[in-house]
Amino acid sequence: MSQEEEALSDWDRMIAELECYVREHQDFPHHNARIEFPDQQVERLVGFVRMQRRSRYLLTDRQRSCLEQIPGFSWDPLAEAWTANVSDWGQHFALHGRAPSPSSTSVRDRQLARWASEQRRRQRNGTIALNRLKEVTAIPGWSWVAVAPPLDSFNARLEELRGWIAQNGRFPNVATNRPSDPEGALEHSLARWLYVQQYADQRRRPENRRQSKIEAAIGPLIHNSILDTHKPRHID
Repeated sequence: MSQEEEALSDWDRMIAELECYVREHQDFPHHNARIEFPDQQVERLVGFVRMQRRSRYLLTDRQRSCLEQIPGFSWDPLAEAWTANVSDWGQHFALHGRAPSPSSTSVRDRQLARWASEQRRRQRNGTIALNRLKEVTAIPGWSWVAVAPPLDSFNARLEELRGWIAQNGRFPNVATNRPSDPEGALEHSLARWLYVQQYADQRRRPENRRQSKIEAAIGPLIHNSILDTHKPRHID
């Protein structure tokens, strides 16, 4: 077997392994820097895919076609993720009349809220590219200043929180060990919402702060109260 044939054979073996992984896990392999001991197979496949992207124009038509047929493969995943975020943020605003919430029960909504926060940070720091600055500014409903949720939405969420505390006799815990069932998801969502309100108050003008309204409904808040399982001091 010639050296060229051997290299092609190795390439086909990696493609077969990649296809098998995607089929078995229903997901494309991704590098996760937060994992202390990453899966060796995942790291090998991630390295292989990264090399194919860098060598895109050196690959044969057959090789490019093989890669493009694998579910989840993209030649430029960062650019595609950017386009998806711009589109999804605009669609969310068009459908709901408000920005995605970081305390939403929807994973995608929370992702969009974090993405929006990151773009605002980059705009403040002057690190966002001009073409992206223009693209984000053009999103219907976009504001470079985070807008507080409408008061009626805030009141509804506060009443939901008050009812949950009255029923459970404690503050919701963001570290609930039941995030997958409906009750656990609701507890996690309410805890995140309460945290976001406490954090957002630090940026609001005094006349727009909402902590006093929250405390009037559920009792005094203490530092990191969402991580505690203590009983509130009073429930009106």
